[in-house]
Amino acid sequence: MSNFIKFHIFNTYITIKHYLNGPPRPSWDLKFHLTWAMLKSALEIRHTKTIEQAQKDFSLLGLTPADVWKDLKDDGIISEWVQNPNDGWENREIRKTILTLAKKTNARVLVINYRLAPQNQFPAALQDADSDLTSCAGIIGLSPWVDLTQSTPSVLKNDCIDYVPKTVAEKAAALTAKIKNQNLGPKIWHDSFDRPNGRFQLYAPNEALAIPYVSPMLAESLCNFPPLLLTIGDDERLRDKTIYFAHRSSEPTKYKGPSYNAGKFEKSPFQTPTNTTLEIYEDMPHVFQFMEHASTEKSYERMAEFIDRVTNSLNESLLPSSYNYISAKGEISPSLKEYHKEVLKWEKIGILPSNAQN
Repeated sequence: MSNFIKFHIFNTYITIKHYLNGPPRPSWDLKFHLTWAMLKSALEIRHTKTIEQAQKDFSLLGLTPADVWKDLKDDGIISEWVQNPNDGWENREIRKTILTLAKKTNARVLVINYRLAPQNQFPAALQDADSDLTSCAGIIGLSPWVDLTQSTPSVLKNDCIDYVPKTVAEKAAALTAKIKNQNLGPKIWHDSFDRPNGRFQLYAPNEALAIPYVSPMLAESLCNFPPLLLTIGDDERLRDKTIYFAHRSSEPTKYKGPSYNAGKFEKSPFQTPTNTTLEIYEDMPHVFQFMEHASTEKSYERMAEFIDRVTNSLNESLLPSSYNYISAKGEISPSLKEYHKEVLKWEKIGILPSNAQN
């Protein structure tokens, strides 16, 4: 009952604020504003909960009709087939994203319920989701976390309105000390990875943060990938790293990654630029696709077009790589704003920020 009362008071407060002061962004309606506010509030108090409680709060699992979502188990890896759903089926916001894509592409979707960190350390999740699979026809990244060093400017911006908090974690000093005492061979990371406060991310130890399978943006080469569609919000913390990733993949000789990888691209066997489409949506926060907005519908349309293009047009040439800004009204501009390009001159790529705090 107390949680219900708190929830009601919170919603009332946000509703009053919405109509008196206006939403954080002009294109947000009340429902979008409420969803954003609830997510922001939940993430800001995450440090008061155990990891297990936080995982339960954001669990993707739930009760679903058997004819729409079917659990599978193959060699101990739990996965689910998502059938093309009926119009009346909607449940859990994250699944809604997957189901909408299944509907728009008339496709079946296999979702891997991979093991989670920190209970299962890198590379457990990667082994579950990607082990022994052939190269795919294309890759869609929705607000992808391509750099676990949190080294780009938008991550720590004070005026960013994303519901993802500014703070980043430093945990498990004892575990970090134990790892340092092991014989790991020659040091291949930046000095900023040596942190007296301990571990920077729960997913992997500091010494692993520059591994391409952990932080793809820092790889020696992002060439020879299947076609990429990278979608981000203009008001999210992961914006800059995705912009940099997109430019590195499509213009590899111009953007070569962190300073401590200097000279490695020239020696890489992967030299063919990746066909990359970057889309930045005005007013949108992190993974906005599970929130109702005109930009959400536009993003689904673009994803469906991309899937159709890479799976059904094998004999046709793909469109050239492009960097696009999409307004809240759905207008597409084939060029970025000047402030989007600032990260391309950033000299601290792949270097842990010194002012990160828990």
